[in-house]
Amino acid sequence: REIGYKPHIVITGGEPLLYHSNSTFYTIFSYLIKEGLRVTFETNGTIDIDFNKYPLYKEAIFALSIKLSNSQELRAKRINIAALNSIIQNAQNAFFKFTIDDALIKTTAINEISELQAIAPNLPVYCMPIGDSRQTIWMNDNAVFDFCKKHNFIYSDRLHIRVFDTTQGV
Repeated sequence: REIGYKPHIVITGGEPLLYHSNSTFYTIFSYLIKEGLRVTFETNGTIDIDFNKYPLYKEAIFALSIKLSNSQELRAKRINIAALNSIIQNAQNAFFKFTIDDALIKTTAINEISELQAIAPNLPVYCMPIGDSRQTIWMNDNAVFDFCKKHNFIYSDRLHIRVFDTTQGV
């Protein structure tokens, strides 16, 4: 049915690129691209995609939501330089997105982000406050906003949480 515009599809949840070599997944993705839809993968950037074998992935937008030290995961598990380089060199469009809080800003945020920016200095950097409720977002939003202003990053809010708070299924 005609809706008057082509939607922008965002594939997220867990790590969607775990399925990048699955034939059904690639067929559906290819269909979306061939129909002229924009497709964004919200990825942690740890999956090394074979862009030669799966060339249409070059048409996707990659939101590189790389976990920082506040995730409590080991660095070796959360950062895969080879996978990041592959995405950055092959994708037509990508950007970094970091979820941070006041505590990380006061300690290692800029050093961690700068280290990743060194790999791709021209990629835009988005930062958004940690929070799964209005209250937790309010605890961090001003610090994240000021951090973005100071470092020329783009502030990204969590509007769905501000509107619906912790309501499920909306």
